[in-house]
Formats: sequence, C-alpha cells, structure tokens
Amino acid sequence: MCDDGTAIDVEETTLCCCKPLISLKQAESGVLAFEVEPPDYVLLGKSREALSKSKVLRHANGSVIRSSGYGLTQVKMSLGQGPTMAKKQAMKRLNGQKLRKQEQALERKLTAYPVKCGLLTSHQPQHDESSSLEPSALLPPVASIAFDTTSSLIATSHHDCSLNIFKLPFVKYGPPSNQITNEIAVPSDERPARLPTAPTFSFHNHLIAYHNCIYNIGSDLQNMNINNSSAPLLKLPGLATNAQFFYKDKFILFSNNGRLSCNHIHLGKQPTFKISQKPTLGWSFSGTITSIASINNFFSDIIAVASNDRCIRVLDAESGSIAWCRADQRSQKAFHSIAFPNPVSSSHLSPETFNLLAGASILDGGTISLYDLRAAKEICSFRGHLNRKERCGISFSPCMRYIASGSEAVGGAVLYDLRRPDVVLTKIGTKTAKGRPLLDGTTTSVAFNPRYPQVVTGSLGGRLRFFTEQPPP
Repeated sequence: MCDDGTAIDVEETTLCCCKPLISLKQAESGVLAFEVEPPDYVLLGKSREALSKSKVLRHANGSVIRSSGYGLTQVKMSLGQGPTMAKKQAMKRLNGQKLRKQEQALERKLTAYPVKCGLLTSHQPQHDESSSLEPSALLPPVASIAFDTTSSLIATSHHDCSLNIFKLPFVKYGPPSNQITNEIAVPSDERPARLPTAPTFSFHNHLIAYHNCIYNIGSDLQNMNINNSSAPLLKLPGLATNAQFFYKDKFILFSNNGRLSCNHIHLGKQPTFKISQKPTLGWSFSGTITSIASINNFFSDIIAVASNDRCIRVLDAESGSIAWCRADQRSQKAFHSIAFPNPVSSSHLSPETFNLLAGASILDGGTISLYDLRAAKEICSFRGHLNRKERCGISFSPCMRYIASGSEAVGGAVLYDLRRPDVVLTKIGTKTAKGRPLLDGTTTSVAFNPRYPQVVTGSLGGRLRFFTEQPPP
C-alpha cells in the first residue's frame, strides 16, 4: 500500500524488462543485443498514472541503480585475437551498417526530378527576410550560391570573402538573419585579389571547400558546428584558391595563379582527412586561372578551366592532357564564370544530354557562350541580360531545359531556353507575387535546387529570393 493509501497490484509489479534490439547473429558479431528499460507501470510504490518513464532505474531515495553488467553480450573473439581488435572490427561493421542505412534513406528521399517542369517564375515570399529589417542586419553582397546534394543546406559566399551556411527550408529554421552565426571569415591577409569562387559541398555533405580551406560541417544537421572561430580541417598550401571536390570526393582541385593542381584525398572517420603531398596531376597555363568547373556527383574525368588570357580549356584527367582549347578572340575580357550541367541522381536523362559547357563574359554587355564537348566548338550564344562589370554567375537546370544567368541593375535573373537561344524566355526576381517591384540591385548568383523545381537568386543587396513553378500558398 502506498503512502496515500492506494493499493498496489503485486502481480503486476516488476523490476525491469529487456527489449531485444537486433538478431542473435548480429549479437555474435559483437553488437550490444539488449537494452534495459524501466517498467511501464507500478514501481517502488508509485501508481501507474504518476509514473514518468525514464531511461534509468532509481532507488526509493532517488539514487540511480547502477547496472552490474551481467546479461550483456560480449564481443566474440577469434583465436589469437585480442579484445581491442575484436571491438574495433565490431565497430567497423556497425559503422558500415549505419552508412548503408543513410544511403538507402537518401535514395528514398530523392524522388525523380520532373523533366517537363514549368517556368520557375512564382516568387516564394515565405522564405524572404522581413521588409522592415535594417540593411545592416542583412547579408553582405552575395557573390555565389551552392546547394548540397540533399537540398538541406545552402552556402553563400560574399564580396567580403566570408562564407555562410544556412539550413533549409527557411520556413522551418528561420531566414538568414536568424542563422547568421554559421559564418566563416577569411583572414584579410589571405583574401584573393579577385572575387571569391563558389563553395562546393562534398558528395556526402560532411565537408565544404571554400577558397583555400576545407571545413568539417558535421553529419548532424541539427548540430552544425561551423562558425566564425572554426578552424579549417585542411588549409591548402601557397596561394591556393578555387578549391573544389572532384571525382566523388576522391580528389581536390585548386589553382595557384596559372597552375591547376589535382591532389588525391582520403576521407576516413570524421574528422580524419588525408591529402597527398604531391599533386597527382598538374597543368600550367600562361594566364591566371579565373574559374574552374567540374562534376563531383558522378565519376567524370573532364575539367574545364578559364583564364585571363581569354582561353577556355577542357582537360582530360584520365590521360592528364588538354582535350581542346578555345580562345575568345572577339572579347577583350576573359570568361569570368564557367559551368557544367550538374546531373542529379534523381534525374533520368541520358548521359549524352550533359555534354555541354557554358561560359559567361562581358562581351557586348553580357554574353553566354555554349560549347558542345563532343564537337569541341561553340554552338550558340545567349544575349539578353546586362553584364558589363560584375561577375554574374550562370547555372543549368537539372531538367536540362533552361540556363539561368544573373543580371546587373534591377533586371533580376534571366532564364533562357536551351532549345531557343535567340529568345529571352523570362526574367525572374523583378516583382513579388503581388506585383510589387523587388529592388535588390544586381543579381550576381543563381542556383537551381537539385531535388525539385526551385531556383534561388542572390544579389548585391544581400537578399536571397526563392522562385518555383507553383503559386505561393
């Protein structure tokens, strides 16, 4: 009987119960097989309704009842094998199982990207910053934008050489002004002479490469550990810049003036990271490298390089040779941005569809040249956006129907149809869903969401705008 006079059903009283977690076959491999849980009902004189479930058992005075260790499955050891090595092998098998489960969950999450999606012109105001926000609370002028492979993170680089990483969607985690703590600042003595290049996520999203450093952002989205005081996991030697992952995180690409280096890397348990001291491959050019393009989502040997000698080169990493080189004889300026199509695993397009390369320059007030990698020549050009001074980025849509470009003044981003290069398909980022003008200034960067039809633009005004084919809710 309890202190308050309530009767206790003795037959239902118990001390603990054991819940099997895995099979016996897994238990023999050294994995913990049982978990001790407290009972769900009467315990130590407390009624069933008053009992709060906890993970440990306690005495009547509140002290924790410590487990004696009996009943736990021990690690099975082979002949001549010590307990330490057996535990290591058991943990290795367990980590392999976790990795396979994560990959299977990612495959289930990535649905097929629609090949025939509509125009992405519908503004999504739910992701915008408040219109009453002070300009000092906004982001610095945006230089480039990059999505991760799962569309759960977005990274932005800025004209002051800082890097911000935000969790998506903004409706759930808040606008950028609420997540501004996830920032990395490049020291003033290491800032590049030109605008910083776009950051790139690793294939498994645990790392991010930016400028001359590689940072560990962690595998847990809720506990992302990037901030202004974060030390880089690796700092590339010399005056390296344009760092980006290549060949499914097997290599790291970076440039140093007119030299391009390709170093082999090894990603072990986080934060273990090894890089070869000597470059696996290297190329030297007469001009300074301004932009690098490569594909990391799939095994591709092709690398594109643009330099200030008005040349664009396509390199074959398998043979270490230059596949072809084209000089822009008409322009007095180099290509400031180049881009490959970014194939996603959820797309069902033929690999032949992605044999394209685009380069943006300030020729004639803004020109995008489209090259066919198989024919090694320019097949068409796009003119209809304004680009005379700033570096306005370009991006292919995952459905391979559109190519988007930033634009100066208040023209917003421009969307072209790859099948009709002579026509400006539409402009996005000029008006809100209610028809009000968006005065964000020059749109310097544009990126397509790899999971579903959505495009995001970044401007010198420090704002990120999201657009989709569906009207806002």
